Amino acid sequence: TNISCKNCRLSSVCLPLGLTPKELTQVDDIVKHRPLLQKQDHLYRAGDKFECLYVVRSGCVKTIMNSESGEEKITGFYLPGDIVGIDGISEQTYHSSAVALNTSSICKIPFEKIELLASTVPDLQRHMFAIMSREVVTDQQTMMIMNKKKADARIAAFLLSLSTRFQRQKLSPFHWTLPMSRGELGNYLGLTIETVSRVLTKLNKKDIISVDKRDVSINNILALQDVAELST
Repeated sequence: TNISCKNCRLSSVCLPLGLTPKELTQVDDIVKHRPLLQKQDHLYRAGDKFECLYVVRSGCVKTIMNSESGEEKITGFYLPGDIVGIDGISEQTYHSSAVALNTSSICKIPFEKIELLASTVPDLQRHMFAIMSREVVTDQQTMMIMNKKKADARIAAFLLSLSTRFQRQKLSPFHWTLPMSRGELGNYLGLTIETVSRVLTKLNKKDIISVDKRDVSINNILALQDVAELST
């Protein structure tokens, strides 16, 4: 909890390069560190008043929405360096609930304070716009994944998406541990847990990926792109 932005390995992911020491100190004065979230702890709930954005420093957070029948639908997974809560900006209330998938460390950023600082620090303001743009791109990519008719293509595209996101954190794009269960992955992709297991097993047998419980390795990224029905 005592890590400052200038000493955080994710600073290059969630902060713009080129901030002066004074500007970095100003950001540090705004950012607050929450106590660790444990698995299933809520960061916020749908309908809560929007006041802050949150950066995942470690662990993973999922966002969920409930249908009228009370059925839970996972709408996103947020990894270290990702910002949670952007959906609350427009109407000043959070539209989804954010829940920790595992023990997670979170940075809390009061929006009014960071907005005021961004108005005087052009690099920070541009970076905030870039983050919001990245969120739009992520939503578009999610729609593309969901529009794929084949379960194999959905899962392969999701694995490639995770690979890109881990690479952005300067971690290996080819070897990582899934932070979500197969049931949660199926919920997000609109597939049953049996289908998720079947597809992962098939990809494993073809040596396109290696799977050991939640540990995943991409052995043949070109073949995985073919399964995902991606040209590049």
